[in-house]
Amino acid sequence: MARLAIMHGDDIDIPGLGSNKAVPELSQVRITTAVREALRIRYGLENVRVCNAATLRAQVWRGRCWIDGTEHPYSVMETSYGLNN
Repeated sequence: MARLAIMHGDDIDIPGLGSNKAVPELSQVRITTAVREALRIRYGLENVRVCNAATLRAQVWRGRCWIDGTEHPYSVMETSYGLNN
């Protein structure tokens, strides 16, 4: 499983992401698509925008998103079952 951490303090689990491949091995397109989907579920379709560019540094994907017009950096990392539940 993967966890999306938005730098304004919200953490969102993304079930299924990383279930077949480790999160750092996923493509940039897969990461940004998953982030967009998770944010739209949480904040609504019209309230979310996600930059198509994400970078992988130290096994963590990092990118930018906009929620209600405000820019926020985010990170996506792999989590282990039981540690964050």
